[in-house]
Amino acid sequence: MIDVSNIDLKSFQILPPLKNDQEFEDFIVMYFNELKNSISFTKYGRNGQLQNGFDVFSSKEKIVIQCKVNDISLPPKKIKDHLIGELKKDFSAFKNHNDSISSKFDTYI
Repeated sequence: MIDVSNIDLKSFQILPPLKNDQEFEDFIVMYFNELKNSISFTKYGRNGQLQNGFDVFSSKEKIVIQCKVNDISLPPKKIKDHLIGELKKDFSAFKNHNDSISSKFDTYI
């Protein structure tokens, strides 16, 4: 297992920085539609609205995606700790939502 606490995340920035969370979610929608040769991926909910632990989804592909934008200028350990806490909380919200609906999602990214 790779110890990510020693990786300089700034060296992994391969795209120009995006302006905000919404721009990142738009990019993820376009990326997954292209990747899956689909038009079924779309954003879920609106900013500030309860999103059940995910931001992008495709009912056709049965996939949900949680988008996280992080400040990569922070120390890697701080990013890692914050991200793990956020993802645990979001995945728990997704699981509760997925358990309550009839058409289940198969994949959480």
